[in-house]
Amino acid sequence: MSDRASASLRANIAILVAAVLLALAVGEVSLRLLAPLRVRDRFRWIADGHTKARLLPLQEVYNIEGRPVRINRLGFRGPDWDWQPPPGTLRLAAFGGSSTFCYHVADDEHTWPAQLQRILEARLDMPVEVVNLGLPGYDTANSKINYLFSGRALHPHVGLVYHTWNDFKYFRLLDEGEAPPWPVLSGRPPGENTSALWRALRRLQLVQRLVTLRQRLHRREVENRYTSLESEGEHAHAPPSPRAWAWYEQNFGDIARFMRQDGALPVLIAQGSLVSAETIRQPQYRLAIAERCRRLGAGRQES
Repeated sequence: MSDRASASLRANIAILVAAVLLALAVGEVSLRLLAPLRVRDRFRWIADGHTKARLLPLQEVYNIEGRPVRINRLGFRGPDWDWQPPPGTLRLAAFGGSSTFCYHVADDEHTWPAQLQRILEARLDMPVEVVNLGLPGYDTANSKINYLFSGRALHPHVGLVYHTWNDFKYFRLLDEGEAPPWPVLSGRPPGENTSALWRALRRLQLVQRLVTLRQRLHRREVENRYTSLESEGEHAHAPPSPRAWAWYEQNFGDIARFMRQDGALPVLIAQGSLVSAETIRQPQYRLAIAERCRRLGAGRQES
């Protein structure tokens, strides 16, 4: 290629790059002026050395719908609760993972703990508080520690333990011979290694829209599939091993025992409805889950 042709090619590339950058800049400015989208930062987590991690108190982020999700002074979602329930008030504490935290709902008032509070107040005709102590990614092992470190200090009369989904994901690690605690429970704040460049890019309106689109598609995908069965490996559709079930039952049993010792009523809720239609139709899963629920119920009656 001659020097003249090479120079012409470089000039054309430079013009093309400049045009693309100008178009992106115009698009970014236009979006900021005409249709700004709130920048959604990730939650900031802090390590406590006992659970996966805890949310930094008094932070606020915006979910996919552009709605604010505020973290109270204790590091959980919802209003700032007093340590003691007011006289004559029934207090429930809800434990769980993201399905209890309810990140994607419009506001605090539309989380299921808040809706349960309104229903119980109407049915019982008395003051009721339902404290949301769920955090994204928590399983029963995390919620057990969460109750010991935070839940019991709030003096609930009833403890709601809403789990199964995250536990089933971790069952696979037990089946493979790994013993807890695993790296996800080490207390390292998720996302702490995010690069400064990516944090800067996330502030752009164009990037925010691409991230939002990806999250919407991903949410639709994961809501219709049981997470522990995503990979179609040799053991993907096999029931968890006895060792895994024993770990699950131990955590559930510990939580129930701790609550009873404090005078609270434990209510254990399995997330069977989150299993996909394809999975729940498999006889081995129905039998395995039914047998474990029967054993847990029998154990509570005997104690």
